[in-house]
Amino acid sequence: MIILRKFFTRIAFSLFISILLFAATGAAGAVIPTQDLLQGADAVNLKIEKHYTINIDGSYTLNIYIKRRILTYKGKKNYADFKLNYNQSRQQVKLLKAQTTTDKGDVLTVKPEEIHDIPAPWNSEVSLYSKSRQMVVSLPAVEPGSEIEVELELQSKNGFWCQENFRLNDPILDKTVTIDAPASINLHSRPPHNLKLIQQQQKTDSETIRYQWQGKNIPALTPERGAAPLLEQGFCLLISTFSDWKQVAKLFQQSFINAQDIKSDKISTIQFHNSNQNNDPISHQLYRQIRKLTTYEISFQETDWKIQSPAETRRLGYGTDCDLALLFSTQLKLRRQPASIVMINSQNHFLEKFVDFPYPGWWDTALVKNRTNFFLFSSEKAAPGITGYDGRIGLDLESGKVIKIKDRTANRITTWLQLNLMQFPHCRGELIFKLEGAEATAWRAQWRDLSDPEKEIAALQLLHQIDPEAEFTEKISITGLKDDRNRLSFKCKFKLEMAGTKLTQNSPTPQYLLPVKAPELPLQLTSMLSNRLQPLTIADNLVIVNQTIVQLPNDYTFITAPPATSGTLPGFSWQIKSK
Repeated sequence: MIILRKFFTRIAFSLFISILLFAATGAAGAVIPTQDLLQGADAVNLKIEKHYTINIDGSYTLNIYIKRRILTYKGKKNYADFKLNYNQSRQQVKLLKAQTTTDKGDVLTVKPEEIHDIPAPWNSEVSLYSKSRQMVVSLPAVEPGSEIEVELELQSKNGFWCQENFRLNDPILDKTVTIDAPASINLHSRPPHNLKLIQQQQKTDSETIRYQWQGKNIPALTPERGAAPLLEQGFCLLISTFSDWKQVAKLFQQSFINAQDIKSDKISTIQFHNSNQNNDPISHQLYRQIRKLTTYEISFQETDWKIQSPAETRRLGYGTDCDLALLFSTQLKLRRQPASIVMINSQNHFLEKFVDFPYPGWWDTALVKNRTNFFLFSSEKAAPGITGYDGRIGLDLESGKVIKIKDRTANRITTWLQLNLMQFPHCRGELIFKLEGAEATAWRAQWRDLSDPEKEIAALQLLHQIDPEAEFTEKISITGLKDDRNRLSFKCKFKLEMAGTKLTQNSPTPQYLLPVKAPELPLQLTSMLSNRLQPLTIADNLVIVNQTIVQLPNDYTFITAPPATSGTLPGFSWQIKSK
């Protein structure tokens, strides 16, 4: 806020904030003392046992046993239904045991009608491609004081890799992960770096090696805003039979190779036309045409790992993000353009510190690399060369190497606000709001399909962020909405009948409060760092620039204005100027 009184001419206020990717700040790995293990817990995991038996071809059987005591009503709500997710295209699940032991010692076994197998609810909009299902077991008579036990068997024909979490929302008294693997299989593991496990390895016979990891008396994970996933916090055990990234790349690449039909793909080439409109590169022209097809966004890990042929995708007019990526790369290659498929993680995982551990389970969607540009197919229909994953890593399937994603334009939000108070307290103002890079993608997706009346409402919402009483003096101007070659820009002029709030009454030198907002982000982030147990993470590579200029009559001055400050934290810096 700015407080005014007479005898000053001009105030300029500007903010420059730079947010870098993958920030991690705070007390990593802080652990609650074991004597307080059950304090505030809603349930306690008495025993978790997971036993993998790997076959020579990479298929495996997993036996799961969980015993849990319910402590509160919230614990009942959280655990009365046991849920297990699996992929029906390569996994089968059998329930071996499910029962509740009441606080009086009665044992109640689950009935058949209390066992349900349903399609994955989170994939309801992409059910055409989803192979994920969820087994839901409704345990009887679950109340505080009761104990529940569940035992299952899962068989998978997929190659073997797994991520075992050793920190959950409720404390764990004992968790053991056992793997029996053929001696000829080279098993790779990476233990959690913020948790000490008891590890053993021994031969059970001449052809089998048993690996075992055990954690005891592990406290609950305290939920915190802005916390990283468990993997990055250092509470996960990673296990894989893959020795290098080339083996992982080959696993994914096979799905894309199997989908290609060179004869049909060449025929489909005639359906896409090159043009020299706006001197766009061929890759940009093709991308704009192919992104018109309907994109179904789904994790590749939750499909049957089969890709539609490019000709089939073109014929249908729709496909998954991976289907469209293959169509696009094929069309580029048919025009002798370089193109490669790059698998990425879309779930805000920061994997740089894990690049030395080849793990297939992270990669869930595909980009296409053409020279120095990367292309993403999504329902938001991003601009060519804009993915929203700038600075993150991906797996190039052709080279078998981990590479860094680079967007063509950096993420940037610029707000320029001018308030003319020469006839104070009446105000005339101008607002310019610009978005670049991936920041513009979501705004374009939101505004592109609005009707004219809806755009008027949305424009008022934008204006009223300045002041709820502000009124347009001319229609808002929007550029770059349909033509994504340029930044997205909103420009408007407005008026405000009463720009300030009078602070003093019956005073010869009246004072007014102007609604010029001070930057809140540095203060918010600083407060979030106080007494943290987990690192703070920032998911976006973003630059924010705010500038506010206030022009005052010659007989007014200011008493106070937003303070000029600057600072730097790991992955985050800011500078505030006030003059």
